[in-house]
Amino acid sequence: MSQKLYARTYLKNNKKRVATLIVSLTLCAVLNYLTSFLLGVSTETVKPLCYDVTRVMQYVYFTDMNKLVEDDTEYESFEEAMGLYNAELEKLGQEIENKCDKAEKVFAAQCIDAELRALFASWFFEGALMDSKDVETYLSFYDAKLVDGRLPQGEGEVVLDSVTMKNNGYNIGDPVEYYTLYTIVGVVESDLNLICGTPHPDDNSEKRLFIFSHDIKNLKDELDKIGITIDSEYTYWTDYESQTEDFQKNMVDAIEGSTQIVYVGIVILMCIALTVIYITFLRDRHSEWCLYASIGYSRKAVYFSIMRELAFTFALSIVIGVAVTALSVVLIDVLYLTPHGLNCQYLNIEAIKDVLLDFLVFFAILQLPVRYALYRIKTIDALGDDLY
Repeated sequence: MSQKLYARTYLKNNKKRVATLIVSLTLCAVLNYLTSFLLGVSTETVKPLCYDVTRVMQYVYFTDMNKLVEDDTEYESFEEAMGLYNAELEKLGQEIENKCDKAEKVFAAQCIDAELRALFASWFFEGALMDSKDVETYLSFYDAKLVDGRLPQGEGEVVLDSVTMKNNGYNIGDPVEYYTLYTIVGVVESDLNLICGTPHPDDNSEKRLFIFSHDIKNLKDELDKIGITIDSEYTYWTDYESQTEDFQKNMVDAIEGSTQIVYVGIVILMCIALTVIYITFLRDRHSEWCLYASIGYSRKAVYFSIMRELAFTFALSIVIGVAVTALSVVLIDVLYLTPHGLNCQYLNIEAIKDVLLDFLVFFAILQLPVRYALYRIKTIDALGDDLY
């Protein structure tokens, strides 16, 4: 007698049971990948701000005004002190523009922030408030083109890029959140997120430096070369190195930590659920295997038949999981992410590796109940015995 039991017989005659296992495995694969995909939306949305914008523009803010205005300088009012500070800042900006080879243009201007809301995180970025005649020059460094509305002309008017507009749900004529003095009058198209405009007379904030350069990665080192020292104790600045480090620490590492917690939770719950479901199936097949043993099939033949059944089930689950996941990812992007100005990465190799590892873990865990069931197989006289 052939010692090979064909798995297709069981699969064909027990479609509902097999379908239950396939659906469970498919849902696990889809859930694991979509969890990584959705958590990754935050990093993919914010990443251009830290990796791309900082190659074009570096931002400097002196948190201590006395670093530019001497302590013994006499002034009669806060407005006069602010005027002295702004004048010194403009001189510093001009010095950087003249002496630093990589600096193309330096704007000394008041600042306005815009926000990107990235599902599970938010990230703020800075823009300049300047004379209306300088707005076009400022936008040219972003290769930005006006696509709706107009450029700022009056007081307290700003433009934003189209992605940031969608991300915040803004329309032309809306005030900027957290900056109610400022009204959106135009939308520009650019590969980079940006905001800029004209200052409002009621906004008495100090000016900051916006440095447009040829790929300055470490601003502190570049300024040291021309004799200008900035210190993190009294200065805040953004450049490629500082922002990518901040991005890694406060975005990537934080998201990965959350992903791992969710991932482990899903795996544990699925291991428990699959084991319970499969043990139920094995109990129902005890009589079948006892019959096989009675007519001459070995435990080894029964075992390999079960493995072929599982292999088919797992393989089909992966194929269906890939199809469902791909469709889900595209629909989520088209129907929600893109309309809200969010970025995503369709193909996540690490997430795929995790899903495949999950399936290996599930396959290994199911060996335990299978081995136990095979150990309890007896001949035809044991058909009435209760396996468990």
